[in-house]
Formats: sequence, C-alpha cells, structure tokens
Amino acid sequence: MAICEHLIKSDVVANCSNPIFAGLEPLGYIMNRADIDSFTEADGVVSNITLKTGKKAYHIQQMGSQPFNGTNTEMQSGDFMNTFNKVASFIILDNGSKVSTDIIDPMSNGEFVIVLENKYKNSTGEAFEIVGLDRGARATAITRNMYENNAGWQCELTESEVSNSAKFFFDTDAATTRAALEALCA
Repeated sequence: MAICEHLIKSDVVANCSNPIFAGLEPLGYIMNRADIDSFTEADGVVSNITLKTGKKAYHIQQMGSQPFNGTNTEMQSGDFMNTFNKVASFIILDNGSKVSTDIIDPMSNGEFVIVLENKYKNSTGEAFEIVGLDRGARATAITRNMYENNAGWQCELTESEVSNSAKFFFDTDAATTRAALEALCA
C-alpha cells in the first residue's frame, strides 16, 4: 500500500530575475469538456489537447484594463485532504436569442475547460493556465444587471475540489502554444 507524501521540492523564494505580476491577457479559450478526446500531460503541464471529430474550442475576448477580473484559485480546507477551487470569471458583452441559446443556456448546466493566458510569463514560458480539465468547470453564477458591466452577462465558472493548485497548457514556447489553441478553434 502506498503512503501519500506531501513534501515541497523547491526553495520558496521570489523570482528576482523575472518578478511575478498580476493580470490576464484579453483573449482566452473555452471548450466543452465532453468534446475533449484526449490530452497529454506530465507534471501539471498539458502539451496537447485533441478534440473529438467535428468539435471545436471557442474564443473568450474580454475588454477593459482588467480582463477576466474575478478569476482566482482558493484552497478549500477539508476533513481529510485539502483541495482547490479554480474560478474563471468573464463578461459576455452581447445579448440576444443566439447568445441565450448558444452560450448562456448551455453554460448554465454544462462542464467546460477554460484556458487563460497570464500576463506574467515564468522562466520556462508557461503562461496558459487551465481551469476545468480535471473535474470540469461548471457555472456557479451567471447574472445580468442592466445597469452594471455594460448590461453584459457576468459569468463565473468553477472547477471544485481539485487536488492541484494549477495546470498549464504549454508546447515548446508561447507562440507554439498559442497556435495550438487557435487550431482548436478552427
């Protein structure tokens, strides 16, 4: 029988040569979790996602100076093991019957995978963070106030009780990774 060990494996120090900073790029990607056929992962880095035939990913564009504001990761204290909740937050700046039937209604009950690009690029170039790959990100809030957020739909998708704090999509470098994500949208 294996004994689970939870031991740190690196120094806990600031990255002085490449200091971390806040923010996300204004373009993200979302896909139906059920449309994923396979993916390749090693040590929390996903290098390839393959969608089922005829399926595609979609862009999420965010306007303004704080795209995806509200996106966060939070540890959840558990009785036997701690986990993480990962939240992707965005505004849909459109409204109408197609928005309702093609986006809002399915989003209210589906499971999704979201990939967002951090403005901060670490020393190996990993910047594209994934929410929803392990357990699926589900809507925890979808609201629309006619006098806030330009009357757009405020969406919050949460992947709950995940054992890892972060997963990244990365293949070779930022340009190759971005091209792979764009290919999923084609």
